[in-house]
Amino acid sequence: MTPSVSFHGPTANVFTVAFSAHNRYLFAGDTDDKIYKYDLSELPGLCSTKSGFTEPCIRQDSLRSVSCHPWQDEVFLSASEDGTVVLHDGRDNRSLTRAAATLLNDSEFSDVKWHPGMEHIFATGDTRGRVCLRDTRMAFGPLSQRHKNGIVYTYNTTVAKGNRCSRPEVGSIAFDSEGKRDLLALPGKSTVHLPNETHAFSQHYLPTMYSVTDENPIAICSSTVTPEQQRTTPDTRTYENSCTIKHASFGNMGTRGDNYYATGSDDFRAYAWKIPEVVQLHHMREEIKFEHWEMQSGDHPPAFADYASKNIYIPAELSSPFTRLCGHKSIVNSAVIHPQMPVVLTAGIERDIILHSATSTSPSFEDLDETDTFVRPL
Repeated sequence: MTPSVSFHGPTANVFTVAFSAHNRYLFAGDTDDKIYKYDLSELPGLCSTKSGFTEPCIRQDSLRSVSCHPWQDEVFLSASEDGTVVLHDGRDNRSLTRAAATLLNDSEFSDVKWHPGMEHIFATGDTRGRVCLRDTRMAFGPLSQRHKNGIVYTYNTTVAKGNRCSRPEVGSIAFDSEGKRDLLALPGKSTVHLPNETHAFSQHYLPTMYSVTDENPIAICSSTVTPEQQRTTPDTRTYENSCTIKHASFGNMGTRGDNYYATGSDDFRAYAWKIPEVVQLHHMREEIKFEHWEMQSGDHPPAFADYASKNIYIPAELSSPFTRLCGHKSIVNSAVIHPQMPVVLTAGIERDIILHSATSTSPSFEDLDETDTFVRPL
């Protein structure tokens, strides 16, 4: 095993870490309003430690996300609860002032993600349920040069159920790992704000897939059918997100393509779904007019209301996960698919990080123990 390294610096909860484009730097943001930058090239063999370096002039209230430029090591974005996204540029020829590098929002930002294949494109999510695709050339710079807060697309996150509609909070965002599959996904967040009825349908907002260039969702991931193709019963614990913010990832599970999506769940497991091609998901999605949609109580497929087009969109439902990953004794918050090897790492409320593999021996790992499939009851 490689010796572990402790990175010193943060004095409060760390909610976000990110490697720079070429893995030279590690950035970490904490709830004490600071961003720390570590130069990994100065850690020989990763066996020594170095104090964290706090970037000058950076102060954002309770950092929620850091996302690095796809090619430039010195450039990254940060989002925080004070409703700002800041563009940081550590290169010698940087020209933006702090004001020109700050994007303001009317609510807390919950996440920011740079598109992995386009240097000017990034996505944001906030606590009002808005997910926007933005362009740095429109979002930053002098006010006279900004346009529409940089927004290129605003994605439809308005969930329709019965005779009510609302937008759940956005917990986090994920792009497919190389940006080639044109996919953006929301792991889901449970909190729904409804006037005088705050729990109308707040407990079952599912991971939702979008094509980057389509405002309306094309698929949702559920678990009404187990990986063994057994239909779940109402009393069965299965995928749910009603307690914590979940973080997800795309990956190939050691195969070709970026065909899998994994995230954590409140039932003490992580879930991974195999995602069909975007064109196929577009064909599977239903689009109907408002007047043909029964806006009343009862069972309906998960649907999204688009008031601009006066249409209801019913995304394709991927109802059977490819696999469920066990081994945790509490809520799983994050699932990361390794970019090359067929392994997945999961973490959550516990202090343990668990590595999952399909076999007891895989590249770089040997003699892995078989996972106990027992799930602790509530």
